Amino acid sequence: MAIEGPRAAGREELPAVVELADSVFRAGQDGSMGDEFPLLCHEDNVEDLRIFLDDGRPVSLVGMFQRDIWLLGTRHLSCAIGSVCTDPQYRGQGLATRLLGDARAKAIRDGVDIFLISGGRGLYRRQGYVEVGGYRTCTVRPKRLPDGGGYTLRPWRPEDVPALVHLHSAEPVRFARTPEDFLALLKCERVVNGLADTRLVCAKNGDAVAYVTYRRPGARRVAENALAIDEMAGSRWAIARSL
Repeated sequence: MAIEGPRAAGREELPAVVELADSVFRAGQDGSMGDEFPLLCHEDNVEDLRIFLDDGRPVSLVGMFQRDIWLLGTRHLSCAIGSVCTDPQYRGQGLATRLLGDARAKAIRDGVDIFLISGGRGLYRRQGYVEVGGYRTCTVRPKRLPDGGGYTLRPWRPEDVPALVHLHSAEPVRFARTPEDFLALLKCERVVNGLADTRLVCAKNGDAVAYVTYRRPGARRVAENALAIDEMAGSRWAIARSL
């Protein structure tokens, strides 16, 4: 049968799309892309899951996820590209290249003006995507942290979601997240493909003044005696004291 596509996935095709992504990215591993990326692999996002099919089965995928993003007071519509994969039996036919072009055309029609892609594959570079900026990282030894000063860390609870949204919304660079987005991300307990926890930083009176999301010790690219904080919001001073 002739290959069908490129086109959007249908809601009924979502399990097969996730199965394709798992076969490439989670082969021989525990976990599922559907659980780890709940906003991307969601039935409300199938229009932005672009696929080729053969005999009704997805064989190539480019996933997109669109959200507004705030950059120092300016609002943009961003498109995150991920889960780009092709069944090994169908590689070498240019399917992913065609899907990436289809995805970009659809995103531009939607008004996207910033694309975010993880990785530096030749597939992306050939279509003009480039590296911009970088991550600022730092390592802090426990003995360099200030005294607690009454700040404490505690696990998040479902009733904390409004406080998390409030803290996040004050950050100068951030995704525009709904409470539903936050809850889905918290429940999946993943960040940067590693097991993660989110904790609130609370003052003496119990008010949340910050939060941190960190990969657990021993998670992907994290030493057994370390925490890797990948997202934070609120008072940095309170975070440092609470740690």
